[in-house]
Amino acid sequence: MTALRDEAPPPRAPNECILQIFNDFSSHYDAKMRENLSYQAPERLQELIRAEIGEAAGLEILDIGCGTGLAGVGLKERAACLVGVDLSPEMIEVAQERDIYDQLEIAEITEWLDQTEGQFDLIVACDCLVYFGDLEPVTAGAARRLKPGGCFAFTTERGEKFPFHLSDSGRYTHHPDHVREVAASAGLVVARLEEGFLRTERGVEVTGLLALLKKAGD
Repeated sequence: MTALRDEAPPPRAPNECILQIFNDFSSHYDAKMRENLSYQAPERLQELIRAEIGEAAGLEILDIGCGTGLAGVGLKERAACLVGVDLSPEMIEVAQERDIYDQLEIAEITEWLDQTEGQFDLIVACDCLVYFGDLEPVTAGAARRLKPGGCFAFTTERGEKFPFHLSDSGRYTHHPDHVREVAASAGLVVARLEEGFLRTERGVEVTGLLALLKKAGD
């Protein structure tokens, strides 16, 4: 209703909203996204990562908002250790069945980033930041968990309104300048910021932002 009234949006979707969506969605998530919506976000993110770090492997990788593990499948070959975190127990259950993660956690991702002591070479957020308006809390949390020289790669939907906008789909769109703004605030360098096709929505192509932020090395 907030989106339809074009009211000022909250900084993120409530946990209860996300849990309700994916409680019903988890059992057929992969089929609907791939077959009905031509979902390509994991592949676009893999291309972005490859363009920056080549075929680097043996990495400590964190997949936040991992969902059913669609992005994790492509990350596994790079990982010495692959950790997945998601708010939805039902989505985590599907991810567990893939048998690609060394560790899976049910948690809200900003809280998990604040509480963990883990350090990672690569943190990935594929299609989960559409439920955040203000990207600062996630970006700041990721920056603290990156090793020197580490990368935070993510997708979101591109929007024309700065800094972000809650669309009538219930997802947020983000202006590229907001990505630059939160990267600078977190002390990260924008190594890559590109646009690309993510999926369709009501028969229309959804243009995404593909971002890779980098932490300075020693």
